[in-house]
Amino acid sequence: MDFKLKKYFIHDVLPPLLYLDKIYINVNHQLHEELLFDLEMVNEEDVLRYYNNHESQLNFLNHRIPDKMLCAKILLLGELIANSIYEDRLQALLDNKPYDKKEFEGLYDDEYLIKINKKSKTYDSIFIGDNRYGLCLQYNAFNSSYWVSNELNKLNLDEVKLKIRPDPFLKNFSPLILKSTVFSKPLNWNNIRFLRNDDRGKFENYKTGEVTEYLWHPRNNEVIFTCEELPPKNQINLRGSRYFHAIFEKESGKFQHCDGSIKIYNEKSYARRLDFSIDNNEVNDIGDEVKIFRVDNNIPKEKFTSLICSYFYWNYDLSNYFSNLVK
Repeated sequence: MDFKLKKYFIHDVLPPLLYLDKIYINVNHQLHEELLFDLEMVNEEDVLRYYNNHESQLNFLNHRIPDKMLCAKILLLGELIANSIYEDRLQALLDNKPYDKKEFEGLYDDEYLIKINKKSKTYDSIFIGDNRYGLCLQYNAFNSSYWVSNELNKLNLDEVKLKIRPDPFLKNFSPLILKSTVFSKPLNWNNIRFLRNDDRGKFENYKTGEVTEYLWHPRNNEVIFTCEELPPKNQINLRGSRYFHAIFEKESGKFQHCDGSIKIYNEKSYARRLDFSIDNNEVNDIGDEVKIFRVDNNIPKEKFTSLICSYFYWNYDLSNYFSNLVK
């Protein structure tokens, strides 16, 4: 749906539902009339279904809007606006037209990545000309790039090469400050350095429907690491999978490359992906891959661990896997 409020939230890093109740209560708010218009577009049967699915939560909330059905309608509208933005983001990435051509002319490579230097790097974003851009979201949550952005900002650009994809919508956004810890410990690297056969595993989140697969593949003096978190089927129009690739050099004990991507699937390619495990070469050609960031040269093992855990933030199975490897 073409919601009037959508254009006001498309550049934000917080979900629309956090704002809508305040806009509704304040009749003098500049967006109040737009909110009333958008509420009229929400299907009442969908509102009832949403209320029934969230009744206990709605009754528990000490909400400023006492009418629980109206509260459900406002919260549902927030989700619908967010989902519409997520869909638009995927389409922009598939079209490879996320940037203003004049502003970004000559800056990005054939993977639509932009090289980061000390002048362009800031705490949670980069500056292109006079505009401030955030790292492209890799998950259907407006703050999903916050943690991996922090880790990328800690990289020593005198030792590594860093390229990122700015988000097509996060332009001149309000900064978000969060406190959270990515729990990870150093891997037992001796097991990786002397790996002779593929080491692969799989996690299934029965609550969300997400499936995560990883693979360590030895190749001459290297070990190739790949990991993919597949979204549930009913989410493929809203988000891609989170995909991570890295090359570990046995002799130096450092990673010479790692990158984070999303893979965008339609129903046909998603069904085909489910036919294969991550160690099958067919997987590489399924879905449309969109690179989010790339780091090259002399990446310490500990930094790799922080990067992947922050990139897959909220994936507790994967975080536990990395923590348990030291035992």
